[in-house]
Amino acid sequence: DRCVVDLIDRHESWLMMLKLETRDAIDIVKLLCKRHREEAPRSLLRKPPMRCFRRPMSFNYDTPGKAYYLYRVFSNDPRLKLPSSELMPSLHQAAQVEAAAVHDHLVGIDGTANELLGWLMAADKSLRVMAIAGPAGIGKTTLAMELHRRLRCQTHFQCHVVAKLSRRPAHRSKQLLLQTILKQIMEQLEAPSSPNSSEITMLEDDPELLARNISECLKDKRYFALIDDIFDGSDLEMIKGAFPNNNCSSRILFTARDEQVSGWFLSNYNGVVHQMKPLNDSDSEKLLRTKAFSSMDGCLPDNLRLLCDEILNMCRGIPLFITSMADWLKQHQQQYGSSAVPRVEQVRLLLKQFEHLLSFDYSDELRQPSLYLSMFPQGYVFENKDHLATILEYEGFIPEWDLSPDFGKRYFSWLLNRKIIIPAAENCGLNIDEDDLCQWQVNPFILRFLASRAAEMGLVFTSSTLTLAPSGGGNTTRIARRLALHHPDPQLPAMLQQMDLSQTRSLLISGAVDRTTVPLDKFAYLVLLDLQGWENLKDEDLLQICKMFMLRYLSVRNTRVSKLPPQIKELHILGTLDVSHTTISEIPSEVWELKHLKMLDLRGTWIRHLPEKVKELTSLERLDISHTKISDLPSGVCRLPNLETLDLRGTLISQLPDQIVRIKWLRNLIVGAAGAGSGMIDSDQTVLTKIPETIHQLRYLKTLATIDLSEFSVKSVQSLGDLKQLEVLTITWSFHQCSDKDYQQALRSSIEGWWELKSMTIHCGLGCSMEFLGSLTEPPENLEKFKVIAGKFSRVPQWIERLDRLTFLQITVCKQVADDVKILAGLIKLQRLVLGLEFIPENPIVIEKEGFKELERFSLDCPVPWLTFEEEAMPKLTYLRLNLHASPASEMSVPSGINNLKELTEVTLCYNIRYINSPNIKMTTDAVSKEVAKHSNTIDLFIKWHQKRCYSVK
Repeated sequence: DRCVVDLIDRHESWLMMLKLETRDAIDIVKLLCKRHREEAPRSLLRKPPMRCFRRPMSFNYDTPGKAYYLYRVFSNDPRLKLPSSELMPSLHQAAQVEAAAVHDHLVGIDGTANELLGWLMAADKSLRVMAIAGPAGIGKTTLAMELHRRLRCQTHFQCHVVAKLSRRPAHRSKQLLLQTILKQIMEQLEAPSSPNSSEITMLEDDPELLARNISECLKDKRYFALIDDIFDGSDLEMIKGAFPNNNCSSRILFTARDEQVSGWFLSNYNGVVHQMKPLNDSDSEKLLRTKAFSSMDGCLPDNLRLLCDEILNMCRGIPLFITSMADWLKQHQQQYGSSAVPRVEQVRLLLKQFEHLLSFDYSDELRQPSLYLSMFPQGYVFENKDHLATILEYEGFIPEWDLSPDFGKRYFSWLLNRKIIIPAAENCGLNIDEDDLCQWQVNPFILRFLASRAAEMGLVFTSSTLTLAPSGGGNTTRIARRLALHHPDPQLPAMLQQMDLSQTRSLLISGAVDRTTVPLDKFAYLVLLDLQGWENLKDEDLLQICKMFMLRYLSVRNTRVSKLPPQIKELHILGTLDVSHTTISEIPSEVWELKHLKMLDLRGTWIRHLPEKVKELTSLERLDISHTKISDLPSGVCRLPNLETLDLRGTLISQLPDQIVRIKWLRNLIVGAAGAGSGMIDSDQTVLTKIPETIHQLRYLKTLATIDLSEFSVKSVQSLGDLKQLEVLTITWSFHQCSDKDYQQALRSSIEGWWELKSMTIHCGLGCSMEFLGSLTEPPENLEKFKVIAGKFSRVPQWIERLDRLTFLQITVCKQVADDVKILAGLIKLQRLVLGLEFIPENPIVIEKEGFKELERFSLDCPVPWLTFEEEAMPKLTYLRLNLHASPASEMSVPSGINNLKELTEVTLCYNIRYINSPNIKMTTDAVSKEVAKHSNTIDLFIKWHQKRCYSVK
């Protein structure tokens, strides 16, 4: 059989690699023994793994590094993905835990459960089959598991089987299901004739033989079988052959999304179909308030009560949606205080994921890196795309052949496209021009699914799924390679006592978890330790952490840690140290002894000075000292041979040393208060760091932001064109440079040389004419974002229509040209448009149905926003912002056709409070309000003054 041959080949390949690498490791240990005048004991290999590394003398050389390499290669090697449920925890354990987790919040199913229970326990000796049917999220599994729980309590059946069909390829899902069922039967019946684990593995490629074995074991037993998530007829045929009609009052219960599938199977048996229905209004409110506020008691404030009503209206009685929103609302209250009430727009942003959840592609999203996201608590915010990639690299999820710097961005984009990661609603609402400041979080609806699947696969465990952890070595001790603890739990100490914590390699702790319940001394061989946001972490805990010599990643970000101990030097192979947003004011000299350190994150700390000894971190690739009080950059930084990213945003450094060009491999240089291409400059707070004019010698630069060119010579501006690999650039361009032809030509020449440029932001002097850029002959064709701030063009440059990858455009024009709208409408990838018009339109600006197919957010700054939206215009637009001015009034020159924007959810009108009585502003506001009122959607209308006061009309 080809499958068997392939399986054997993969195992042999893995074993050969294991043999070679282990031989290398043994040589290292023998060398250490010899150096310490010891003879290598023959019993070494019979000792538990890592025993030979426990003595401090083993820290010499690269023994921990070798051990980490073995862990990474072998724990995630694709050849280890055996087609056997032996590697997975029992699915009936998963179901039991899930039922226990939701039992405290069961709402609206008690009467139904009693009715169905009576049917299942009827005195009929024939095989009875019941199906629970309904769409995803309606509560099928919850009801089924509650029935199973009650039946087990009554000991009515001799054997209970609980299994769930996975969304793997059909033949694999059936094999795993049958293997799981047979294994559960063996555990309960302990029949001497039953096959053992190895025999089950041998049967795994023969579903028919597995089904016959199951049928043989159950032929004289009164059994109960729960099969969750049947989704086609072939699954039913396979199950039909496994469960005998033995006249022992046996029962089969299964869930399915398709009622026709249920009916097809029941036609062959004595059975019924129970069609699930949404919760009624009373039960929906009870579920939401119980989950979000732990009680139905008490009176909610009016604004919070109205928000809950809006949530319930949107959730339509679907339990999964209600509980997910309740979790999110509870997390919001804990994070921002009980008086903070989210905006309805935030709720709508989350609820838009419903349709995606219903059609979730289980086969694609079950990649291990995606499931790893369940390690993070709900509401966890990713500030950039590199953070996740760094963790995945240390976990071994990134293939050895794909350690490219762009992996993080590519994988993040993959997650975004599938809406596994979504914008954090807190900061991605109103400010269309702050695109780079947008943060991200795991979709709260998908997070619960990922956590469940990650536990089933044995990949990640949380405090709520710890009992799913498989046993190791034939005993009852449980093993969790990756463990995440985010909430205090009185049962946590007892659960951790049942585990072999020395086998845990990754640990995340956050929130209010009691430090006395987590025995840090037991986690001897951690590779990754992330304590970000752990409220109870203390300085003395770091002494124990410094004994974890296998650590490669350590984060104490946003904790109460105030100092690092000298013992930090014992973490010889530490690759990432994140102490950001702590009160640490000084870095101990021992940190500079960490020769393997690749990333040092000091942002937001109280540190004021970096010593010259920083140069000793010869492996350092990323140094982040942003938002600190550091005022000078030591020359030692310029002597770091492998430094690739240097982040100096928000520091007091006014000038970079000329030696900066010695960092030959530098790829990302970020200075000033602006982010990489964020386009935000605050003249009152920003220190525009002067960059030497020889910066063009850093030929590998990909990101350069923000560079002040106001004092650069013409030759230096032209030399910037030598940066052929530049992808992200933010510059300041002075008023005198805008009018100097030599400077104009120098900048044009450089832009035409940046072939790889994807993002360009230009901060101009106020009113500066950028018309000279209109004559570009070879613009960067890879440009995805182009922003000109405070500068203006007479019209939209013609070359912009050639940018077929442009997704973000910010530009101001001074004349009304008919072709300009056509140019913008023809940008096939454009998603965000910030358009300034410094003229009063003589004719309406008509937005036709052709073009703007991908535009989602549109901001217009115009004295008179005379816009007309035709039917089917801007089909994906969700956000519209109009910046208004005091200009001559006309009843004709007001926006119209807003009701034709079918996906619109929010409209914002902004103006200076001095013009509150302007006739133009009044007419525009009234016209837009009427358009919003007759829109088929529920639109949030925000009318904002410059003092940031606002009211909303819905």
